[in-house]
Order: sequence, then C-alpha cells, then structure tokens
Amino acid sequence: HPVFKRVLSMAAGWPPHTAAAANTTAANAASVADGSFSSSHVAVHPSAASAAVFTRPSLSNNNNATATAGSFGGAAAPGGGGTNLRSNGPQSKAGQQTYKSKGVLTDMAKVGGEFRDLWEERLKEAVGPGYFMVASTHMGQIRLLLFARNDVYAAISDVRTSKQATGVAGVATNKGGVGISLRVWETTIAFVNSHLAAHQDRTRARNNNYRDIIRGLKLDWQGSNMDVLTAFHHVIWVGDLNYRLDYGQQASNPTESPTHADFTALVTEVQQGAFAKLLEVDQLRREIAAKRAFLGFHEGPINFEPSFKMLRRRGHEYNPQRSPAYCDRILYRSNLPLKQIRVVSYFSPSEIATSDHKPVGAVLVVPTVWRTTVDEHPSGGGIRSQGFSSNLMASESGFGYSQYLPRSVHSHPHQKP
Repeated sequence: HPVFKRVLSMAAGWPPHTAAAANTTAANAASVADGSFSSSHVAVHPSAASAAVFTRPSLSNNNNATATAGSFGGAAAPGGGGTNLRSNGPQSKAGQQTYKSKGVLTDMAKVGGEFRDLWEERLKEAVGPGYFMVASTHMGQIRLLLFARNDVYAAISDVRTSKQATGVAGVATNKGGVGISLRVWETTIAFVNSHLAAHQDRTRARNNNYRDIIRGLKLDWQGSNMDVLTAFHHVIWVGDLNYRLDYGQQASNPTESPTHADFTALVTEVQQGAFAKLLEVDQLRREIAAKRAFLGFHEGPINFEPSFKMLRRRGHEYNPQRSPAYCDRILYRSNLPLKQIRVVSYFSPSEIATSDHKPVGAVLVVPTVWRTTVDEHPSGGGIRSQGFSSNLMASESGFGYSQYLPRSVHSHPHQKP
C-alpha cells in the first residue's frame, strides 16, 4: 500500500523527512506498537471505516543514526506506563542522550526528569497535527501508542492501559504483551501488542504466553471478570508472535537452524510465490485450527514473503541461520456475530531494511454498534437507534479521509418502524 509504505520509509529516516510525508495517514484512530524486533501501527476508523495496521522493525545499530532514525529504536525508556496526552513538539538536541542495547540504537530526550523516546515525537510529527495521542503504554521494548483524529475527540472515552510480562519467572519484560482499550461512541475496541517466546521448538511456550497475556491484561473498565477476548466488541492483536514454519526436517526435528537443503528449498518456494504451500506448515495456523491458541481470531490472506529472518538490506534475502517464517502477524477478533472485521489489504513492504524482520501491515474495515435511546416525544415516545456510518473518500493528493454520516431509525409505538 503506497500510503503506508511512505509512512514507514519516512519514519525510518529514508527518504528524508519532508513536510509532505507527514500527511500520509487516512485513519481516524491509530495505534503504533513496538516490540523488541518488530512493531505495529494500527489505524482504526470507527463507524465502519478503514483500520490500517502495520508492524515494522526496530533499528539496527548505526552510529550515524539521526534523531528521526532513532525514533524506531527498540530500547525502552525508563519509567512511563500509560499516558493520555496530546501531541507535543520534538525535543531539542541538548536534551538528547543515546543508549545502545543489544545492537539497537535509540535516541532519547529527558523531559521534566523523565525519559521520553524521540521516536515517539517523530511518530507524532508523522501522524500530523490533525491527530492527538489518546494513550501510550510500554513494557521493556514492547510499546503501544494510540492516536485518534481530532474530530473524534469527543467520541472517545473509557481509555485503559495494561501490561503483562511473560519472560523469565513471569517478570522479565523481554516477552509479554501490552494493551490499550477504549470506547468510540458505543463501540469498544482493545489493541494488544505482544512479543512471544522465540525459537523453532517453543510453540507450546508461545501458546502459554498468549494465555498468560489474556489472563494478565486488565482492560475491562466495567469491573467484570471478562478477559480481553470477551470484554470488547473488537480485539486487534499484533506483534512478533514468533510462530515458525515446520518445513522439511524441522517438522520432526525442530532444530534451531535448518539444513542447507531445507533452507534452499524454502527460499525457492518464497521466490516462486508459493505462500499458500508455506502456510500449510505454519505453526500459528495449526494452533488456531486446533483451538490451542488465539481462539476466534482471524487473519487476512497472506500473499507476501515471510518477514523473518532477513539480512539487513532491501528486498528479501534470508539469513541461513534460521528458516524463513511469518513471525510478525496481525490478527483480529469480533464479538459481534453479524458485524465482522473485513480485511482490505495485508502487505509487507520490502524496502525497509533496518531489522532482521520486515514490516507487516493491513487495512481493516471495523464495524460499529448502534446506540439505542428513549425518545421522549410528546406524542407517545418510542425507541430511537442511532449509529454512524463512514465512507472512505479519496482526496486529490492521493491520501484518504473519512466522512462521518450520522444515521437514525425511529420506532414509534403506534407506527411500523
């Protein structure tokens, strides 16, 4: 998708940041999540508009990285947690410090005694002044930011953030998940970004991570015992889920590195576009089908190359130390039987070369629920159902926007609706 490719490229520092590139989103609401290797940007249009979701990699170590490039670093700022702030301007160079962690360079700014990542400021710049940041949360290197367009400010309420570690002893923050939930008009949505257990033979550990995150995230503002899967109308789950392909000898002997023959055969399948064949041995698809993880979640059609494990260059060149795999995923679940999320596109731009993961993105159409109110009309009253529809409109610049159309259906006790 050219719009989101341009956002990804601009935010990563290539091509150079321009004023035009800052106006590249078509979303009413957006969330951006960052895992230790990959991250996600979710742009959700409430009222049946488009939701754009993309995951993208963190930066590799680069001594010449600018503040803009540093905005995609994977290291987390100390402190923090959930916030509810409007966009602030970028910080001066004088307040910046640079940290290196596991080969990842991150520029940070010290603001009021607390550290704030400069990449967060750059994301605000990229989203533009037409959006405000609803909330943000992070845990270690896993991050989630939620942006909403200014004209839906009054429609957003009940914002909550939560986090759950699943690393060593259940406290290490290198693995786990973070979440943000909110209400848009009468529609409730939860976003989750997670980084699950790595390595070829740890499917069961990934499933356990998933269950721990479900149990640990506390996002339901109603105070019920419902978990994140059932407390909301829609759930969008993104991140480095780390599920691999059980291909060749690794199907029976899940070694960390593939044989040379299996690696060569896998790369050939990728080059020939045999993605459906690869997905037949995808661990995540298998676990969902067996109802061992991500029950009720769906995914768009995958017609792109595996996002892992890449050599850090443009295009798709894989590291022979690992089998190519679809580690980075975007899943969604709707708890409305007659209103399901629809996938418009699911893609992976190949020109981003800052990580051993490629970005993955999607555009989704997310339906909304209707609101029912009592009409106190003198003639006898009735029930009025109110809702909002949204049409995607194409602007002359090639970017999109949404037009909200209020709709109502009045039902009078003495008349047929």
